[in-house]
Amino acid sequence: MQTYRMKHTVVAAFVLALTVASAAAQEIPRIPEAAVKSAQQAFQLALSTTQKTQTFEAMGLRSDAESRQAVLGAPIVLQEIGYDKLVAYQPSNPPQSVFAGPDQLLFPVMVGKSARSLITMVKSGDAWRMTSYGDPDRAGAVEAAKAALQKEKASGASSPPSFRVVSAPAFQFDLVAVTIGSKTYLSALSPTAAAEFGLPPIAELPEVVGKLSLYAKDFDAKYGEQIRQRQLAK
Repeated sequence: MQTYRMKHTVVAAFVLALTVASAAAQEIPRIPEAAVKSAQQAFQLALSTTQKTQTFEAMGLRSDAESRQAVLGAPIVLQEIGYDKLVAYQPSNPPQSVFAGPDQLLFPVMVGKSARSLITMVKSGDAWRMTSYGDPDRAGAVEAAKAALQKEKASGASSPPSFRVVSAPAFQFDLVAVTIGSKTYLSALSPTAAAEFGLPPIAELPEVVGKLSLYAKDFDAKYGEQIRQRQLAK
């Protein structure tokens, strides 16, 4: 059963999520030039390593020839939803209040118009550093979710929409978001996972936060104290 597997998977992810910083991200930050420069350096390093070790699949590439066509795509803001903020969330709170964590960006590795993998950059102090690269399945899912939002919600937009990725790491649940006027719509990378939370494939931000909050409160009532005691015992 999907629900059974999810509950046991999120127990491990929850421990990591407790370490996420609590500063709320109320607005989508602009893309700093320093982040782009650091990402380009990280991309060249990752690509060089891939070419030397001939492990092209790690970056979603099929051959050495493709690796020489790969370029770094436009960055996507990554916003994390804090587990503790979901547990504390009340319907009277603004849904943006659940965002937490450091500034993060995803840079797709592109071959032509296809996103093959992702490079994750995180702000640490005044600098940006790469925390991971690869994850071709996630890269493809992000592109698919963006296409779904573009078709269903943003096709008539007067200007090109700005997409971002919203992640609830405690539940290993990711969505792509786009804001049109006063509303923010989200498309889950996994419709199956969205159904676990009682969400449709595309939903507005208040519904997403509300459903995730209910799930978090129920989860915390069942497992939270047990996990916190295990942390204290270490």
